[in-house]
Amino acid sequence: MRDMASMSAVIRAVAPKPVNVLVSPQDAATLAELQTIGVRRVSLGVDPYTHALGATQAAAAKLAKGDLTALASRLNFGHIIDLIKG
Repeated sequence: MRDMASMSAVIRAVAPKPVNVLVSPQDAATLAELQTIGVRRVSLGVDPYTHALGATQAAAAKLAKGDLTALASRLNFGHIIDLIKG
């Protein structure tokens, strides 16, 4: 179900139960638009994993060519600890 009108109809039909929507980078709707029609849960599916894997693959390709800047990141160990602690 890709159009907002259909999603909105389903949300109204099952209210007050929450509706979960699986989104992807190819979707046209924004999170704000989904929230406006009543979507209460958004799933990202496998996209965060494939994004991280793509970044790892790109860094590995640069490293294989001798580019040590491939490992540069704005995220330092202190930030990681803060993320883990919440």
